[in-house]
Amino acid sequence: MKILFTLFFMFFISCSQDKKEVKTLFAIDEVKDSPDQISYDFSVYFMDSSLVKAYLKADRARIYEKQKETKLDSHVVVDFYSKENGKKVSNLRADSVTIDDATKNMIAMGNVVVVSDSNNTTVRTSVLEWHNESRKLTSDKYVKIVSPDQEIEGIGFESDETLKNYTIYKVKGVKYK
Repeated sequence: MKILFTLFFMFFISCSQDKKEVKTLFAIDEVKDSPDQISYDFSVYFMDSSLVKAYLKADRARIYEKQKETKLDSHVVVDFYSKENGKKVSNLRADSVTIDDATKNMIAMGNVVVVSDSNNTTVRTSVLEWHNESRKLTSDKYVKIVSPDQEIEGIGFESDETLKNYTIYKVKGVKYK
């Protein structure tokens, strides 16, 4: 009987009543931040009436319904299309993209490169936003624009999707070829 009482007492002492410890053991906080859906080989079209605005694809998408956002990573590629004739005008590549599911605006992050199909202009930056309604590309970070006749570096940027009409807000340097 003493042995049974001793074992019961040791078991009772070893059990924890601390709820924080239980949460940590079962990683409840991680479940709260987990996506509602995960999709692989993800692709989506952004449309305006019957015309395609953009076509986006990535190796993985994580969809968060409560936050109304989709996070894409691994080989993210976005093709932008002309609103006049529906032809592809530029291509964006980035490490990751976050889409606001309510507005359809996108934020591309990490090694962002946009290349224009028509004028052979390239933009490089760390963060770039695409505004769905205005179809503008913007950044408040360092940007480098390389065109056939010049290279421009600066902080802050706004452009149309074709990279024909762009503005750099704080020019740091211009190099003519």
